Amino acid sequence: MKIKHLSLARFTTNLTLLFFVLFALGFVLWMSDEFLKWNILPDWIDKYAELLISIFGFFAFLLVVSSFLCHFMVIAEFAAHKMGLTSQEDAFLTRQKVIILAILLMISLSLFFTFHKIDKYREANRLDEIRVEFKGKLDERREILTQALSEIVALFPETLLQAMADQTILQQQGSHYIELTKLLGAIQASFPRTPDVYLLMLANLPYQYEKISVGGKRNYEHYNGYEKQKIQGYELYQQAFIRLQDKTEQEIVTALFQERIKPLDAVLEGQFLNNNNPSVWGLLKYKQQIIAIIFFEDILEGYHFESIRKDIFHPGPLKLISN
Repeated sequence: MKIKHLSLARFTTNLTLLFFVLFALGFVLWMSDEFLKWNILPDWIDKYAELLISIFGFFAFLLVVSSFLCHFMVIAEFAAHKMGLTSQEDAFLTRQKVIILAILLMISLSLFFTFHKIDKYREANRLDEIRVEFKGKLDERREILTQALSEIVALFPETLLQAMADQTILQQQGSHYIELTKLLGAIQASFPRTPDVYLLMLANLPYQYEKISVGGKRNYEHYNGYEKQKIQGYELYQQAFIRLQDKTEQEIVTALFQERIKPLDAVLEGQFLNNNNPSVWGLLKYKQQIIAIIFFEDILEGYHFESIRKDIFHPGPLKLISN
């Protein structure tokens, strides 16, 4: 059967124009919906808009190539006719063949949508499984940290608590400063997975709070009254706050210093507290007066994607642990 290239060239050119129009229209609508935030597309179209644009663009490219080849063949046949070379031509585009072509096109589009739907379904199931796993590990680790915190708050000696109450604990090179640095470093090093430990103390004006954490090891000198001693230990980090940026965190911290529990009903990733990781917080007291909030936090490796962690949190401690 001889293909009638002129008819095929017209057909592919018309289809190319149609797909280009659909591609251009879809692209404009998608850009308006995505970047201008115009909610003009129905939800069922909006979900697959990018896929539809890709499909129309892909078919338009194939049709451009087909049309170019057909026009090239038309030119070749015209040249052959001028040279006196002729051949018998058969009709190419019959109604049955157009129907078959349309059916094949519909099947191709259906397969694209089907595979896309299957991929999305399997990805959603996999994500759900990971989220359940993450929530389970978060609760499990939080229970371990809660038990550990009861032991930790009892480790602070009376002298340190008094220095924290007098707000003299942060005088560098002082014995209390070094003792606190050593204690916080020991807490991190002595528990599995080396969880982070932070303290939040009330500060002198114009500051409201002072956050204390321990970092890596360093060498420093300590004067014991007779001679300087070179000591290797952890480094203490300090961060003063005029106020906490997050309103919810500010309310919770205020309640904690009043020895009240304010449960969380959403994710909080504040400057001190974080309930999107395994964590627990309690109180340090000196002579029945609250002098600091202690925050104990672990990091679960392999769950850093926002799609996994989104809306997964714990409400905070059910009861306040204190020394």
